[in-house]
Amino acid sequence: MAEVLLIGNAWFGLQASDHSEVTLVDCAVRENGSAGLMVEGFARLRVVDCEVCDNTSHGLLALHLSEVTVERSKIHGNWTGSWAWDASRAALLLLQGTRVAGTGHHGLLFEESSRGVPCDSSILENGADGLFAEGDEILEIDRCTFAKNGWAGLRVAWGECTGGFDPKRYSAGRIEGAANVAPVPGEPEGNREAALRPSPPALWPDGFLERT
Repeated sequence: MAEVLLIGNAWFGLQASDHSEVTLVDCAVRENGSAGLMVEGFARLRVVDCEVCDNTSHGLLALHLSEVTVERSKIHGNWTGSWAWDASRAALLLLQGTRVAGTGHHGLLFEESSRGVPCDSSILENGADGLFAEGDEILEIDRCTFAKNGWAGLRVAWGECTGGFDPKRYSAGRIEGAANVAPVPGEPEGNREAALRPSPPALWPDGFLERT
């Protein structure tokens, strides 16, 4: 579908399920009563040059064996930019050249055994963490910037770094990446609470830099 408006629906702007394959090009997905885009059940969705904004809950919701690719798009003004969740390590979210900004909560949320591949993207000015991950997630993050987020630029698991983590919100997955930057608090582009949580060198590989 190209140049389609998916606006003001009671639930989702678009729901893809049951092995369906959908491509959206130059579309607007906004002001829907729940998520802008909801993908589940082996469905595959490709989003190119689209704007996904001002939806009540998630801009994009990837569940249960789904695969979502987002290229050169803007996801902003939703409660959560995107949420990937699956208990069988199959929900896959790929971001390429995309801006996730101005959400009420997390920019990118990966839980349980979801997989994420953000690349050449900016995650900015979100109300909570730029990226939050927990469970058995597998993330490969390359050349992304996490700046001006209300909490941490990137957070893995939950709890204070010095006081241990909540055993119900743990991280036992794998995170890899290169050339990612997250400015520290006090810098003009700094994340308000911290660049990375927990602070290096606990979990973060060399490809994640606290920019000062």
